[in-house]
Amino acid sequence: MNKISKGKTVGLLSLGLASVALGSVGFASWVISTTKVEGTESVTVTVGDIQDASIEIKAVLGADKEVVLDANTSRVAGPIKGSGNRDQDLTFTVDVTGKKGANSEATSHNCKFTVTMPGGLTADYVKVDSVTGTGATSIDEIAVPVSTGEGTKTTYTFTLAWGTKFKNKNPADLTKEEVASIKGEVTQVIKDLKTVQAAFASPITVELAEVTSAA
Repeated sequence: MNKISKGKTVGLLSLGLASVALGSVGFASWVISTTKVEGTESVTVTVGDIQDASIEIKAVLGADKEVVLDANTSRVAGPIKGSGNRDQDLTFTVDVTGKKGANSEATSHNCKFTVTMPGGLTADYVKVDSVTGTGATSIDEIAVPVSTGEGTKTTYTFTLAWGTKFKNKNPADLTKEEVASIKGEVTQVIKDLKTVQAAFASPITVELAEVTSAA
C-alpha cells in the first residue's frame, strides 16, 4: 500500500494484462497464403492500492478478463483469413473502488490511466482506442467517484484497436487492394503479425496514477 499526500503525483497501481486466468491475448491460426502465424499467449494481473488519511482507491481486474487478437473463419475480406474458432475481443475491464473518510467532502479523485503494450509495441501495431466509465473523459482524465462506507465501485472498459500497420482494422478485414497498398504487401503483414505475437509473450501494463486530489 502506498501512502500519498494531496497534490502530489504518485503511482497508484500497476496491472499486468496478458491472459490466463485473466483470459488470453490469443493468436489462433492466422493463415496468409501458405504461411501460418499461430500460438496463444497469456496475460496475468497484479493489483495495487493507495491510501491517504481521507481517500483510498483500490483496483482489480473486472469481469471482462480477456483480450483476443484473432479472427474466425467467417471473417475474411481478402488474402488474409483467420482459421481460429473465435473472433476478436478487444475489450477488458478494470474495477476501481473509491472510498473516503467520514470527514472528507470529496466526491471524486482525479487520476489518469497509462496503458503500455508489451515488447515496446507502438500504436502502429495495437493501441488503446478508448476508456469509458463514470468520470472518464479520456485516458488522461479520470475522476474516480468516492464515497463513505464501502465506497463506490466504478467499472472502466478499455477498448483496444489494430494500428496503422494493419490499416486500423483486423488483418482479416483487409481487402486484396488494401494489402497491395502496404509496402511489402503480404510479406510485411506476416512480419507485423509475428511482431505482435512475439510481443504478447509479455503482459500489457496498465497504470493508474493520481493527477490532483479532489477538493
